[in-house]
Amino acid sequence: MDSRSTASIGGLAALAVAAAGLTVTAPPASGAASASGLVPGECRVVRMKQAAGFRDGSIIDLERVGDQVLYYGNGFTGPRDRERQRAFLWSGLRAEPQMIGPRAKRYAYVVALELTESGMVNGTAESRDGSIARSWVMDLATGDLQWYDVDSGPRGEDHGFTWIRRIDDAGAGAGTAVRNDDGETEPGTDAVGFDDPGAQMEFLTHPVDYLESGAFGINNLGQRVGYYADEFFYPEEQFWTIWQPSVWEADGSRTVLPTPYGIEGFPRVIEDDGGIGGAIAVGDTPETSHVEAGYWPDPETNIGLGLLPGGDYSEAYGGDAAGHLTGLANRRSESRFARHGYVDHTFWWAPETGEGRIRVLPSVYGDRRDLGWRTWVAGAGHAVDSETDRAGTTTHVGFDGRRLVFAPTVYVNASACGREVTTSHELPADGRRDPGSLLRDWKRTALD
Repeated sequence: MDSRSTASIGGLAALAVAAAGLTVTAPPASGAASASGLVPGECRVVRMKQAAGFRDGSIIDLERVGDQVLYYGNGFTGPRDRERQRAFLWSGLRAEPQMIGPRAKRYAYVVALELTESGMVNGTAESRDGSIARSWVMDLATGDLQWYDVDSGPRGEDHGFTWIRRIDDAGAGAGTAVRNDDGETEPGTDAVGFDDPGAQMEFLTHPVDYLESGAFGINNLGQRVGYYADEFFYPEEQFWTIWQPSVWEADGSRTVLPTPYGIEGFPRVIEDDGGIGGAIAVGDTPETSHVEAGYWPDPETNIGLGLLPGGDYSEAYGGDAAGHLTGLANRRSESRFARHGYVDHTFWWAPETGEGRIRVLPSVYGDRRDLGWRTWVAGAGHAVDSETDRAGTTTHVGFDGRRLVFAPTVYVNASACGREVTTSHELPADGRRDPGSLLRDWKRTALD
């Protein structure tokens, strides 16, 4: 596989000029409404346009690239049993989405993952049966696309599914490689990285003397974050690997982050100031623990953001250099808005919010009808940017029969949106799910 193979993507070459099709507009003067009617300080919940024939989808990242705020996300098309996923870029709140990334039909799923301030985007391209899974990065200024050569690592082609989750401004990446279950290699995962899109893949910890590890975030200082496990909670039974929340420094050293609420942690994103967002396990044993969003402002401190009333899960999926986080928090509900007995909410949090509170952000459906926050159904927030005070996610926009319909959603003046709700570290007394299953079920899907 040639990691330097390129493909020009029409309409996105030379992003810096108007010929790219991404018109740059100056921001409105202080206190004045923009051409779109946006007023500084006033919350706006914006349903982003969707390509013809596409449904659902989410905003996965947003950044100011030069003078333009860009939005990056996904959409789905086709019948649900044969649906296809594609990555899209929006050049403004009212812009038409432009499909980007690999186009080959053999890729059923082209997944948007990260957008950087330098104008780089990355994602994965996967076949429906999982036999093909490739990670790619694209420079929006030139339209050139490169494939990360995941077969260039220490094991060569002897690995399973491998993905590069996040990139820095130059395209260096952090990701996870699943080991082949071939009887010769111990089952598990390896945290991997690329110094640039054309470099060889490296294990972040070498030699491999651990049980499993994975990397999910990277900053422009070369720091990567993820988890590392080299011991079992029950060593006699070789059961339950303990995920140590970890930072790999640019020199290869590793720092274990504190977990004052329990035994494990799962960092997802690290910013240039060293702030880290993700999830922590709260509880003394795997059987009594649950998962909630966590923030590490520095390597010695952890803040647990807690659970919503009636909830048993929360997690931060996105963050920025000001320590702002966004993610998902659930809550038990019997309403028509519930799926499988729970309602999911997008949340927003900033360090000044303090411990014990998160801000639940509105759905498009709830905002348009002035409904209470308990009806605001949404997905996991991934995009947040304090400079523009915006956040992005997917939210409920209507019904198709009894099925909830979702669409990519952006919050303008996000810090003024939604409602601040008190949280706790306690599971609800009448919770439906066995506490022993909460952490186990989460760890099964944490790599998604």
